[in-house]
Parts: sequence; structure tokens; C-alpha cells
Amino acid sequence: MNRLVQIIVVMIAFGSTVFGQSQVSSNWSTNPAPAGWAGWSDSGKPNTFNSQPSIIEPRRPAHLNPNVYPDAVFITFKVEGSNVTGFLGIDTVWDLPMKMELGTIDGRVLRFMTIRPVPGRDPLYWLWTVEWKDDNTLLLHRANINVERGGQAPVELPQPSARWTSNPSLTLLRVK
Repeated sequence: MNRLVQIIVVMIAFGSTVFGQSQVSSNWSTNPAPAGWAGWSDSGKPNTFNSQPSIIEPRRPAHLNPNVYPDAVFITFKVEGSNVTGFLGIDTVWDLPMKMELGTIDGRVLRFMTIRPVPGRDPLYWLWTVEWKDDNTLLLHRANINVERGGQAPVELPQPSARWTSNPSLTLLRVK
């Protein structure tokens, strides 16, 4: 009898993990996503668009200060077990996407780091936290990771500070 209970518990745990992974592993965007955007491939190249993107819509100028909170974010997640991989693009899908580093998922919260190169300066390290609200909605938070000038990239994700929790969040919607 105990063996049967153990098997049922393992099956339920595995089923909820697989369900969570399939729900989050997808393309996400602030509203609206570029017409026809199909996310990025595993190498960071844009996937083939499933319909022609608008070439008439003028490109929004990127802000010169890389610390300005983005207006538009495009994400492709792939969740395997407790690991999160993928790419994140800011402002326009044409910008080079940033690879997710050190990605983890714990329940309904995903955390990962991105590295944003800045010409002539040290790169910017950002901590991203994603809260899964429902099947089609995520909340995204960003915080700077402070590294000494010329220092190495973090090897583990820092814990968010109280200051971080006051940063604004962006709502991401599933791209269908």
C-alpha cells in the first residue's frame, strides 16, 4: 500500500512539473508583439516569421541610457526541470537578443540574468524575475546586478533587495 502511495505522489509531482513547463515554455511579449514574431531559435537567431512583419511601422528610437526601463520586451523561454534557457530582447525584435544565464524556476517564479554589452564600458548585468500570473500573463521585474568595475560576471543569481521590489513591472502576454 505504501508503495502505491509513493508512486501516486511521484506521478502527481512529475505531472505538475511537466504542466508548469509546458505552460511557461513559449514566446512572450509586451502588448502588442510584432506582427508575425515567432521568437528566437536556440542559437538566438529570429525564427521565421509566421506572417510578414510590418515594415511601414517606424522603428522606435532606442534610449541611449541602457538603464532606462524598456517599453517593449520579447522573450522566448524553454523550461527543462528547474532550468530556464532562452533569449530576451528589449525595445524591438531587431535588436540583438540577450541570452538568459543562470536561469531557474521555483514554483511560479522564474529568475535569470542577462548581460548587456555596452561599447567602451563594462557590460551591464541584469537580474530578471518573472512571476507567472495565469496561462497567458507574466509579470516581469528587472534589477541591476552591481559588479565591481572590470569584475567577473556573477556565477550565481543574487537575491533581490528591498529597493528592487519597488521597481516597476511589465506585463507580458503569451504570443499566439
